[in-house]
Amino acid sequence: MKSVPSQVPCHELRVIATNGRVFRVDVTGAIKISVSRLMILSMAMFSVMVALFNPPLFGLELPLIGRFFYWLLVCYFVTFLWILQFKGFDLLNRWLKRDVPVFSGLVCLVSVAAMVWSTYAVTELLFGVAGITNLQIWGEVLRYFLIAMVIDFFTVAMVLPRFEYVTFENPPPGPAPQNEHVVETVPARTSKPQVLQVNQRSIPLEQICYMKSVEHYVEFHCHADCITERVALRDMVAQAATANGIQPHRSYWVKREAVQDMARRNGSPVLILHDGTEIPISRHRRAEVVAWLAT
Repeated sequence: MKSVPSQVPCHELRVIATNGRVFRVDVTGAIKISVSRLMILSMAMFSVMVALFNPPLFGLELPLIGRFFYWLLVCYFVTFLWILQFKGFDLLNRWLKRDVPVFSGLVCLVSVAAMVWSTYAVTELLFGVAGITNLQIWGEVLRYFLIAMVIDFFTVAMVLPRFEYVTFENPPPGPAPQNEHVVETVPARTSKPQVLQVNQRSIPLEQICYMKSVEHYVEFHCHADCITERVALRDMVAQAATANGIQPHRSYWVKREAVQDMARRNGSPVLILHDGTEIPISRHRRAEVVAWLAT
C-alpha cells in the first residue's frame, strides 16, 4: 500500500462554491447525495415554490401539478449535467495528477445554458414554439442561472454539511460538536525520551502507535504489546502533546509515524496504520487530518 500522496486522497475534487465555502467530495459521493431523500425533498420544495410563480420554460400553459413535475425534472436534469461535468474534472485530475478545483458557479452556468438550449430545441420540435431569438434565449439563461445560484447557495449552506461524503475545508465558526474534544497538536520540541505517566506505570511515548478510549479505559497500542489502564484519554493526549500525533476521532489518538495511508471504508474516511489497523476519522476533523498528513 502506498504512502499518503501529495494529491487529494481517494480522487476527491476540491469545489469552490458560490458562497465562498470550499469542500471536497468524490464523484460517488456526489451521486449518492443527488439521489438521497434529503436532496429529493429539497428539490421538491424548491420546485413547488418555482411552480407557484414561474410558468414552464417553453411558455405552454400547464396546471400547477404539471409545472411542479416539470421543474422537478429540470432540477434533476441540471443536476445530471452538473455531475457529468464533475466526472469530467475527475478524469482531468486523474490524467494530469493535479488538484484542479471545480468552480460551482461556472459548472452551474454551463449546466443551465445546456438545459435552456436543449429545452427550447426539443419544445420547438415537438410543440412548434417559434419566434424566440438567440438574445431572448441568453436572457433566459441568465434568469435561470440566478435561480440556480439560489439553489446552490442553499444546498451548500444547509444540505451538504449533513452528509459524511462531504468535507469542508473552511467550516463555519461556532462551538465544537458535542463530545468532540478538540486538541491541537504541537511539534516535538525536544529529543529527550518522553513517557506517559499512567497511574503507577510509565509508558515510553516512542513505543506507542495509537491510543483508543473504551468506556472508562484507554488501550495503549505499542509496537510489542497492548496495555489497558483506567484513565481518561484527554489526559493522555495532553501528556503526548510533544509528539507528532493527532486525534482523528474523539476516541482515538494516533502518532504520525504509525500512519501509512488514508482511505475510505463504506463512504467514511479512515487512517490505515502500518500494521493494517484502521482508525476512523470524524467528519468534523477530516480537513484537519488531511492537512496534518500533508506536513
